[in-house]
Amino acid sequence: MSDNSSISGIIDSEAADINPLLQIGSHNDDCLKEDKYTELTEQSLQRIEKNDPSITSLLWRESNFNDEPSIIPRRVGIAIGNNIHIKHLQCENFLDEAICRGIAKNRSITHLHLHEIHHLEVISELISILFPFFGNNNKLCCLSLNSCELGESHPSYTNGIITALATALSTFNTLKSFDLGANSLTQDRAAEIINALRGHTNMNKINLSLNRLGKKGFLALVRVLKVCKVSDLDLGYCDIDDECATILVNALQKDTSLKKLCLDGQYAEFQDEQDIHITATGWGTLFSLLSRNLLEELSLYNTSFSLGNEEALVLAEYLTNNSTLKLLNLGENYNMGRTGWQAVFASLQTTALQSLDIRFNRNLPIRDLVRVLESPNCRLVSLNLYRIGLNDNEVIDIAHALADNKCLKELGLEQEGSTITKRGWDSLETVLCDVSSIENTFTSNHTLEDGVYGPGSLLGDLLDINKNNNASDAARVKIMRYHFAEESNGNENEMSAGMRILSVMDWSILPHVMAWMGRKHDREGHSTMYQLLRCIPELVEDQTQAKPALGKRKLGC
Repeated sequence: MSDNSSISGIIDSEAADINPLLQIGSHNDDCLKEDKYTELTEQSLQRIEKNDPSITSLLWRESNFNDEPSIIPRRVGIAIGNNIHIKHLQCENFLDEAICRGIAKNRSITHLHLHEIHHLEVISELISILFPFFGNNNKLCCLSLNSCELGESHPSYTNGIITALATALSTFNTLKSFDLGANSLTQDRAAEIINALRGHTNMNKINLSLNRLGKKGFLALVRVLKVCKVSDLDLGYCDIDDECATILVNALQKDTSLKKLCLDGQYAEFQDEQDIHITATGWGTLFSLLSRNLLEELSLYNTSFSLGNEEALVLAEYLTNNSTLKLLNLGENYNMGRTGWQAVFASLQTTALQSLDIRFNRNLPIRDLVRVLESPNCRLVSLNLYRIGLNDNEVIDIAHALADNKCLKELGLEQEGSTITKRGWDSLETVLCDVSSIENTFTSNHTLEDGVYGPGSLLGDLLDINKNNNASDAARVKIMRYHFAEESNGNENEMSAGMRILSVMDWSILPHVMAWMGRKHDREGHSTMYQLLRCIPELVEDQTQAKPALGKRKLGC
């Protein structure tokens, strides 16, 4: 096909709205964005004291109190206690009695995050001071006590803290989200707190990661799951053994609410405890949850100590023909061999998976992964290949697969730590914009838009074009930028090859081409129209001259 007819074909296809790329990625996002936290400063504190309605979130760290002498805990506590607009409050590594007394009077806070509060000797007292806040604030829906060392070995303090927290949780019932992550709790202490959640029947998100739940913790969790419709459950680094896996899965047999499950790091964080482990039997029990076609997200990051080929084969069996799973994280599972990965990749060709994370793995069967991208059933939008040791030939194979892939938007691939050379990076540039002809540029990949960080700026520029435009407009920008731009050879009178095509184009087609070029008021459109008028000056109507006859013309400049 000639370049002349290529341009005409491009216009016709867009006019008929047959370009499928126009529909990729369009969706209605009704989710609210997270509040942007306002950091505690003298200026923000004054606005809080005045009940400024524009401040609905507040964050402080210990440094905020050390850096500004005018910011004292008592003043902050009074301001929070009297404020009616703050909804999100995040306290990092600092909390004292005066502030807690202020929080106790507040009735507007919906999300309370206490992060890295390590004053074990006073935490139980602070929690007791907060009792009125928990008991009387019926707006509180999210409570986080992450990385507060509640399970550290200080018996004289820890028992009082756990009892105070369990008591506080029993005084109200409005929680929808509870985060107890990274507190190194033993199973007895974890069970006491988890049992106190049973009154919160609207709970839908629980994070218990990095705690030693054990059998008692899982039995307590099961009791909560029976009365709550939990959709998001984080059990990462909780040392699930076969018995705990059975307890959990049995409790979920009739449950239809669980959509997100995190099982990261099993038998990795506490590997010194040889009596706690999960076998292929336990993994098979957990993976059986996939057979119910309810889970949408499953994270198995860093489970290398227990997830090998045998377990991967079981996982692949349950993944096959799964219609609901959208996200799968298998990052840093270097104990899985090629046999396991081949089975998993083969199963993914039959799923509707949209996000796959396999970073920090080595010796992967890339050809099998390429088949996933080439599959007509592929729905992947995000693929993380960070630091998996790709070579040039493997990158070229991936680039070839992306030539016809119309769904992948993000490809995690970085120059840092890789052995990819210019040859490999060039293949990705070509698949994003093949400048060998106008037609090939039009049919290049206009979907991939993020995650690839290679040398030079061209790759980033092409990704930005895709990101900032729909597929049709991305094709237009690339064609005008790389085919119709003025030649950069120092001769301002030299036409680009694309402009030469336009200068001899049939008059009946040219108006449609000009409309296509100028349909958006952008740099590429303006520049191309300017070059076109320079090359075909008769396009500017001269009332003293007769109108040119229709048909092809000789080269105009």
